[in-house]
Amino acid sequence: MSRIITYPKLVSCLNQRIPVFDFMNSPNDISGILGDEIQYKLLPHLLVLIDVNPYYIKSFLKKYINTIESTNNEVIEDIYELYCNEAILNAVEMGPTEIDTILYPVGGFKTENVSNNGLVVIKETPKLISGKGTTGLRTWEAALYLANYLNSNPVDFSNKSICELGTGTGLVGLALAKYHHKEINPLSEIIFTDGDASLIENLSKTFQLNGLIVDSTIRTQQLLWGTTNPSDQDFILAPPSTDYVVAADVTYDSSVLPLLCSTINDFFNNGTKLALIAATVRNEETLNDWEDELLKWFEGNFRVIEKCDQPALIDSNCWFKYTTPEIRIYQITPA
Repeated sequence: MSRIITYPKLVSCLNQRIPVFDFMNSPNDISGILGDEIQYKLLPHLLVLIDVNPYYIKSFLKKYINTIESTNNEVIEDIYELYCNEAILNAVEMGPTEIDTILYPVGGFKTENVSNNGLVVIKETPKLISGKGTTGLRTWEAALYLANYLNSNPVDFSNKSICELGTGTGLVGLALAKYHHKEINPLSEIIFTDGDASLIENLSKTFQLNGLIVDSTIRTQQLLWGTTNPSDQDFILAPPSTDYVVAADVTYDSSVLPLLCSTINDFFNNGTKLALIAATVRNEETLNDWEDELLKWFEGNFRVIEKCDQPALIDSNCWFKYTTPEIRIYQITPA
């Protein structure tokens, strides 16, 4: 499963804080990123990242310099000097609960775009699986996959509204907002929803990082699954009126699947035309429970429209670990 590490791929790996040995070791082909031209090109980017996560850059430079020297290439003086920078020499590894600033490529698959228009910036705790009662403190694989899928093979979003369920760090909605917000016929509205009020509050800072303003086209809302049907005793608030619903990595816990499906059904009853749910196949039993719920609620009206057995082999700037499981995208429509 060899991958060629191009300059854009290298920058994406650094932006995503991919462990250095994941992309700098065999079977990856790194021959194209060792020359002096690439080293000079990389310097400004490394200087920026030193202020964000100096220990990570320290780890990268140690491996990078050793690799260049071992292949009889020449390390430019500026790279040596950077490695001897006091901020790097004294850097210590971030703890699992410390916040890092991650840049995710969302311009679509099969693109060389590493500009700001193809990136989403998120402050998160990438080493933390869960904390404070939520898994939404970090971005998950299916969110990155769905964001790029939608920006590669989009439904016609012109003048349409989209609601993201279980938004967490907000990657999918942010990717759509940055990609479609300034088009001639942009999305009419993007609604970010989550059951955790603190995650919704965090989004305001994330919008600022990405140059987005909460206005008539971008808004947030706390939304608890299973509380959106006016006929239920647990009813709190009807779902927002929206053309499409999207969600990623929200099917990891069998106990929430009935609530998720009932909420999607309530969206359909309120006029939503289509739901796209991206699921990472980590556990076959949980996946079977998910499909059983889909059969119960939407029999004959759902299908898998995209299945990626090995996300690591995708030809794009996105980096998925070799161990990333299969990712599927389910399309659900009203009866």
